[in-house]
Amino acid sequence: MAHILTIDDSPVVQRLLRMTLVQEGHQIEEAIDGDLGLRAVVARDERGDPPFDLIITDVNMPGIGGIELVQRVRGVRSCRTVPIVFLTTASSADMKQQGRAAGANAWLIKPVGPQQIRDAVNRLLNP
Repeated sequence: MAHILTIDDSPVVQRLLRMTLVQEGHQIEEAIDGDLGLRAVVARDERGDPPFDLIITDVNMPGIGGIELVQRVRGVRSCRTVPIVFLTTASSADMKQQGRAAGANAWLIKPVGPQQIRDAVNRLLNP
């Protein structure tokens, strides 16, 4: 299926994402903060590997936050059209607007269940 990068500093959220997405047959790469997530994206690009099929990221993380992360990912030539989902507790209209302006395709509010994750992933991978 898809190769998905998940970026979240919460072990509980990472475990939920891993269990849900692996059950769906997806291959998962995990990063615990924005810095490591960006490194994973850039490393694939520099090696000439195909980009991730989807990125799921938190907004509030140590180091590079989610908004800046998405802006920088969109600056990587191979990732300009990769679907990106914010999975976060941030729910203000202003934050959502910043996310859209940065290049995010979807916004999920924590707490989130496996079905919401599956629905968002399926919608973005199979438009």
